[in-house]
Amino acid sequence: MRLCRSERFDVVYMTDVEFLMASLVARWHRDVVPPVVIQISAANFTFATYPGSLPKKIYKVVQREIFRRRLGREISAISILGEWHLDRLKRQLRPAADFTIAVIPDGGGDAGIPLSKSEARDKLGITHRGPLLLFFGMLRRDKGIESLFDAVSRVPVGDWRMLVAGFPMDYTVEEINVLVARHGMRERAILRLEYIDGNEVPVYYYASDGVVFPYTSFYTGGSGPLMKGACTYGRAVVASRVSELGRLVEKHDLGLLSVPDDPISLGRTLEEFLAMPTERRDGMAERALALARVNSWDAMARRFCELFTSLAPPRRAS
Repeated sequence: MRLCRSERFDVVYMTDVEFLMASLVARWHRDVVPPVVIQISAANFTFATYPGSLPKKIYKVVQREIFRRRLGREISAISILGEWHLDRLKRQLRPAADFTIAVIPDGGGDAGIPLSKSEARDKLGITHRGPLLLFFGMLRRDKGIESLFDAVSRVPVGDWRMLVAGFPMDYTVEEINVLVARHGMRERAILRLEYIDGNEVPVYYYASDGVVFPYTSFYTGGSGPLMKGACTYGRAVVASRVSELGRLVEKHDLGLLSVPDDPISLGRTLEEFLAMPTERRDGMAERALALARVNSWDAMARRFCELFTSLAPPRRAS
């Protein structure tokens, strides 16, 4: 904001900011700040929907009230990641009817050079050649890893494996190993509990037959894990019916949905997915890949440019 006093900008775009402080800073610099657009990634501005302790929930309500009072003043627009968030944020923030809320979905990534499943598994040192399902990403509490292990233990024994790859952010490696042992998954689980280098990310997806998103009901984020992962690399999914992720899976028939926080439901859904005819799964994978192409990074950039252009004040001729 201080930079706006010495440099000329048409629009300021803020992402991954603390909303209360961003609101106060924007108000403090309101005499020089151009139109501000703030990215909101999760619709969790209520006491009930925000995960955390009582003080954190109370703070979230205070944050919301200060933030929403700046909408239409210093904050000219917000951008959100999906249609699922639109109605919820309108109810939580109560903006004016003419306030701009731009729905700009997560972009799909670059798939790189496709690999066959056998090639990808060889690169990862995985000797299993039967069905392989993938959980990929940081292991956070809201991503439902505990429900996943419980659900996997309920699926009848068969020649399939569960590959879990990602850094255990909210767990220790030992805690994950204890969960695996508790649910009798030592023979079923393949664990790569570490940060995955970006160059290796495509290999994990190409090695899999499907991607699992067992997210909890507290997950209110966007569709980034779906778009950047399963859709980019053309993989069918099993997902919880939560947030924009669940909405897209259902709308575009990208896979099967289960009830969040319900290992029994997830287990049955995994069993159904594994028994699915190859042709049906391939159709889901093709639709996932098509969705990634529609929501490419280029398409996302164009939508942002259109938003910024609509807000920028006209420049005076020099």
